[in-house]
Amino acid sequence: MSRLKILALTAVIALIVLLVVPAVATAQQLPPCRVQGTVALDGKTAPDGTTVTASIEGTQVATGTVASGKYKVQFDLGTYSGKTITFKVGTAAANETAVATNGLVTLNLTATSGVGPTPTPTPTPSQTPTAQPTPIPGPKGDKGDTGAAGPAGPKGDTGATGPAGSAGSDGADGDDASSALGIVALIIAIVALIVAAFVMLRKKAA
Repeated sequence: MSRLKILALTAVIALIVLLVVPAVATAQQLPPCRVQGTVALDGKTAPDGTTVTASIEGTQVATGTVASGKYKVQFDLGTYSGKTITFKVGTAAANETAVATNGLVTLNLTATSGVGPTPTPTPTPSQTPTAQPTPIPGPKGDKGDTGAAGPAGPKGDTGATGPAGSAGSDGADGDDASSALGIVALIIAIVALIVAAFVMLRKKAA
């Protein structure tokens, strides 16, 4: 490659760099899109702390909160330039929209939550009670027939134990056993003497 071609290529590259670098730097230095203003909800200033959400084509791009009745949101413009921004105040859709552009956009938001004021109950008129005449009792009616006997009641509890009976009278005297025993002993003694005498006589005879 000749020196002339090298110089020409270098000049082209330098020209491209000179054109591209400032454009990139300019794109990076673009300020973000900022939107701010007042917020009214249900016809009144939105309470402090109420969330304000900004979305583009269904994508949330920024959020902010209400302070002293005002809000402020911002986001990098990027590919959103020229697109419509929609807003929500809390969960209620705001009536206003804005176009995404670099720099500051002032937009006052109004929204309706759909919750109406609490209705005041209608007082019920009090009614004065009407005085009623005192009823006069009628004559006493005839005595009714005796009703049928009811079923037998359950068996009662066992009664308490009665007191102990008085002592019985003394029994009759028994037979005199001592006299009978004496007679039996006497008979046994006589029999023993007779047997002893018989045994002695038998010995002498032998």
